[in-house]
Amino acid sequence: MASSTLEEHLFRHKVSTHPIAIVGYVYGFDLDEEGVKKMESVISPHNVDQILEELDQQGAHDIRQAQYDELGTNICDWPAPFDLFWTCHVSAEREQLIKAGMFDERFNSWGGEDVDLGVRLFLNNNMFIVDKSMASFHWPHPKEVKDTGESSKSAAQLIHGKYNIWQTSYYNLDHEINDLPLNKLIKVLKESPNHPMTDRSLYLSRPKKPTHIEPME
Repeated sequence: MASSTLEEHLFRHKVSTHPIAIVGYVYGFDLDEEGVKKMESVISPHNVDQILEELDQQGAHDIRQAQYDELGTNICDWPAPFDLFWTCHVSAEREQLIKAGMFDERFNSWGGEDVDLGVRLFLNNNMFIVDKSMASFHWPHPKEVKDTGESSKSAAQLIHGKYNIWQTSYYNLDHEINDLPLNKLIKVLKESPNHPMTDRSLYLSRPKKPTHIEPME
């Protein structure tokens, strides 16, 4: 992490008049092979501030940077800021984490447990923020799971099954339409004049249908 990052996280939480969930900026996450080689040529546990400057110059930006460029960094205005809540670098208030119930241990494969926690923080009215000055880098390592697609889909289905909100319903589509991230997908579909998202009544969550079956007379 940058030398001032932890101090900045703490300061933001202290001065905020509202519970906040902070998404840190992570250089070097999910780089290709060439990018990893370039990154490995400069990283070390020392002089992290200088290393972050070099990674910025290399273009080893946070993988979510394309979303920030298009949708802006005021992520509290995004429809689903919880989709960015990756616990490689985030912070939230202890009271809020306890209130949200911490991690759901049913997520026992790759991915999903951090976004699931983010959904609960979102539903509990935490305001999500991101700031590039709160920076870190992701130390490259061999991937433990080569194909994350199935695990990701399974996690997405579990998340939507738990909360049944309109935003998470689009997790069923995000791997099928050009692998778009959730907030980008919602933006694209909302701008389609023939898509149901143009009907604002769909913004409200719908109650789950009862699972029991009444006996026939």
